[in-house]
Amino acid sequence: MYNFETDPENETKYVNYLSQALQKDPKFLPALYDLFYYNFKKGNKAKAMEYFEKYKANADKNKDLEYTIANVDYNSGNLQSAITNSEKVIARDGENIDPRFYKILSRSYIETGDTSKGADYLKKFLSKVKKEDISYGDYLEVAKISNKLKDEASQKDALNTALELAKEKGEKYYVSKDAIALYKPVVDSLEAAKADEATILKPYRTELAKWNEIYYYNHFKPTNVDLYNFGLQNIMIDNWAKASEAFTLYSTKYPDQVIGFFNIAEANLEGGLNNQEIAELNYNKVVEIGMANTTDNGYYLTKALSRLIGYDLKRNDITKAKERAAQILSYDPTNASALALMNK
Repeated sequence: MYNFETDPENETKYVNYLSQALQKDPKFLPALYDLFYYNFKKGNKAKAMEYFEKYKANADKNKDLEYTIANVDYNSGNLQSAITNSEKVIARDGENIDPRFYKILSRSYIETGDTSKGADYLKKFLSKVKKEDISYGDYLEVAKISNKLKDEASQKDALNTALELAKEKGEKYYVSKDAIALYKPVVDSLEAAKADEATILKPYRTELAKWNEIYYYNHFKPTNVDLYNFGLQNIMIDNWAKASEAFTLYSTKYPDQVIGFFNIAEANLEGGLNNQEIAELNYNKVVEIGMANTTDNGYYLTKALSRLIGYDLKRNDITKAKERAAQILSYDPTNASALALMNK
């Protein structure tokens, strides 16, 4: 069955297909359930429950339906109902229980604030369920619980396992999105506390850089901000080769912006890639683009022109260096370094 979450390009076609199926057979269970799910995820909960009531009325009264009802209770926020009904089924079925009821209990208890009990039920689920029935989402739940319990090693392992289980591009996107949501607040908090970069911050930055790259390459419609974050997070951990990869792509996709060219140059000058020719080429590109809008590009312009002035002075080309200093003064007339050079 088509999945609108992992293929949003064909969403309209998907909904039309299901609606046509119900016109032919109003009791067609897969269409009733998928339209319930679609409307629920889109926030049309009243419409969703109309479809679900029709689904319940026509479905076989069996354990699968019991699970579906408990799951819908959980997702609808009827947590006590989800807990009560799931525990009744577990008490009745014992060792023959469908392991998915453990997962409903895990989620429900976590929602009520009992993270420890939720973690216990999730462990039971993973120990009882068939290996082939475990999904990437199950390990995302492990990661989120581990985060709440401040178990960083388990969180990291769970995210990596989730990525291994994610086969489709959309699934990898969701794993990386959740991973970023777990790591970024930690990095932001440590930055605000001025934590030591090498001993404390870097391991978290390394994870954030890794997941930003995965997020970018698996996003259906990545933006320039997504690509910038991919590059920036690698700069922050001195992975200049990856940063250069990101910003080379940035300069190709957004050739009217200076950011990509500037960071390619920085990677080759400051980042240890040690290619002066590429650095100069890209600093000059920053100047070429940036001088058209010095208000927005002033910071990058000054940095690029200052780098180029340094190259000029090493070559004893004072004339060219002064030309670049004059460019700085054209939009920043009080720049002390440029003024000092012009007075030489």
